[in-house]
Amino acid sequence: LGIPAVVGVQNATKLLKNGDKIVLDGEKGEIYQYSTKEEILNPNSSPNPPQRSSFFPYPIATKLMVNLSQSSSLIKVMDLPVDGIGLLRSELMLLDICNSDPLEKWLKTWEPSAIVRQLRDLIQEFVIRFAPRPVFYRSFDGQPCQVVKTTTSDDLRGTRGYTIDPTLFDWELQALREIQQQGYHNLRLILPFVRSVREFKFCRDQVEKAGLMKSESFQLWIMAEVPSIIFELDDYFKAGVQGIGIGTNDLI
Repeated sequence: LGIPAVVGVQNATKLLKNGDKIVLDGEKGEIYQYSTKEEILNPNSSPNPPQRSSFFPYPIATKLMVNLSQSSSLIKVMDLPVDGIGLLRSELMLLDICNSDPLEKWLKTWEPSAIVRQLRDLIQEFVIRFAPRPVFYRSFDGQPCQVVKTTTSDDLRGTRGYTIDPTLFDWELQALREIQQQGYHNLRLILPFVRSVREFKFCRDQVEKAGLMKSESFQLWIMAEVPSIIFELDDYFKAGVQGIGIGTNDLI
């Protein structure tokens, strides 16, 4: 990403001693050991060029992923040394499809098959570019009161809205399934703003009905954006959660 750094140095405290002379090459991600001050100042003049220390593993153990939402960013990041897309936000993608029209208007004027096709084509562009690296798609995290008529004043953002009207969520699932059926199995799904195990189970059932679980590589994650999730982790995992993304903006 253009930021010099040296990370993942295993056993460094065992192989290096206090007083050892080393050079950290942040551009290459390498560590060199030198025996004299002159070699450090003029490494190319040394009769015995420094060897890369064997304790620097590659690739590093930590997975580095990017967050994306618009296809215009794909070209910039697809060839970077990243391990996948950690969060593919649906909201801005939907705005691109709607041409900035209100989501409610788009849902009312377009045929369901056309909506699914547009969703599929847009998501698939990210999936193809990053394959076989995983792409974690987060389903719609907006207020469904913009989509359905409801008399409740509760905050219906995220999966709570799915339990009232799962129409858009089901279309998203259908689009993901069609991508799987075309041979791409690097898709994962993250559910947004989950408040209860009951909400998760409802979404899990919808995911199973859509056929996404038929792919062995598919994973179903949730966003941890309310503190209660921390205290109910065991229940979530028993219900089938396979991973958690921490939404610090909402938690803070």
